[in-house]
Amino acid sequence: MGFVGTYVRNLAAVACGRQPAGPLMFSWYATHRCGLNCIYCCDGDGKRFAEDRVPELPTPEARGLIDRLAAAADTLDVTGGEPMLRPDLEELLAHARARGMRTVLNTKGLGLADRPDLLRHTDILVLSLDSLEPARLAGLIGRDEPTARRVLDGLAFALDRRAATRTALVLSVVATPANLADLEAVLAFARREGLGFQISPEIVGTRPNPALRSSQGYRALLHRVRRAKADGAAVLGVEAYLRGIRDFAAFRCHPLLMPVIRPDGRMYYPCLESKNAQVNLLDHANYGEALAEARRRFPGPLACGDCCHIFCHMALSLLQRHPLQAARELRGWQRLVAGPDAATPPRDGRQADRLVARKPAYDAGNTSGEVARNVAGNEARDEAWRAAGSETGNGDGRGSPPAPDRPATSPSAAGLGDPHPSRPASIHPGRSH
Repeated sequence: MGFVGTYVRNLAAVACGRQPAGPLMFSWYATHRCGLNCIYCCDGDGKRFAEDRVPELPTPEARGLIDRLAAAADTLDVTGGEPMLRPDLEELLAHARARGMRTVLNTKGLGLADRPDLLRHTDILVLSLDSLEPARLAGLIGRDEPTARRVLDGLAFALDRRAATRTALVLSVVATPANLADLEAVLAFARREGLGFQISPEIVGTRPNPALRSSQGYRALLHRVRRAKADGAAVLGVEAYLRGIRDFAAFRCHPLLMPVIRPDGRMYYPCLESKNAQVNLLDHANYGEALAEARRRFPGPLACGDCCHIFCHMALSLLQRHPLQAARELRGWQRLVAGPDAATPPRDGRQADRLVARKPAYDAGNTSGEVARNVAGNEARDEAWRAAGSETGNGDGRGSPPAPDRPATSPSAAGLGDPHPSRPASIHPGRSH
């Protein structure tokens, strides 16, 4: 069953107060290996993913895993760790596509230009990018500035090739106390280039970084993100999610909407944060049998409530719980995956230096000083927007927003279409890795 069919079927469970069990997509951690040391990387238990040295499936077994997943959902998110450390990644993405799945690749993009076939097999490329400044980015990824420039080179290559390969591009950011002003620039860059933008707060263990709870700069950033979405930018996440991560509101989590698979084929149940991964999909004929065994052996999902304020958990759960907002979100996904016109010429030789040089044009009026000066004004406008009706009813954000800070830049929908318009443009990111 496809994304929309599963979503509709899950609505009955939600209406009856049950946990929806139909997977909208799967997330496979193809590897836990990673050459970076990002300051926010967290596996849900306070450790970096790279510290959990899980064996990886050889290529034939990985193809068998994909076969089982393809029979249960039509979207596969491949993440890590750094999935590009797998030399067989192109083959596995191509196999998922051949089985009818939409492929979502979550990566930092290091060395992307050396593996151009990756984009040919990727429907949505989700690039983790937390600053456009090489020196700032180096500090965030825990590596030197040349490595940070290679991350930006990956972005430049993806921008050059996205029309030719029909790959939608999403910038995924993690908001930390150290990079709030940087994310203003990333948001502005995404708007100008017609890219998707996805945001999650930094999570320490399963809880938000305490410094974000009292941060006016963080609230100001979320204010701008919400206004950008209202202006037509391709910001991913329903309004309930964007308000939820602003206020760190409690929510009912539905982790089985996106089952998470370890590098060895074992499925976390009920969620990655539980660290319970005793059932291997390769020991079962299909996902349904594996899920049934997990349910027989282990409790869950539990009513956690006030944790995991990240895109992969909170955004999907609230998408399932707010069908009117979900309908509007789906239309935004369709525009995003339509992408740029295939006739758009590539930007020859556009590398990290050129991205950085162009950054101020995207960042006009959004300096870190302005963020600090305008916090109070942003909050006041936010309240006025709410009073005007933007958060009434089911919180759909349809009220009249304040005047935008800059002209809105909507993603181009020219020319490409979408062979699978009912599937999501991207869901994952945001987990702090």
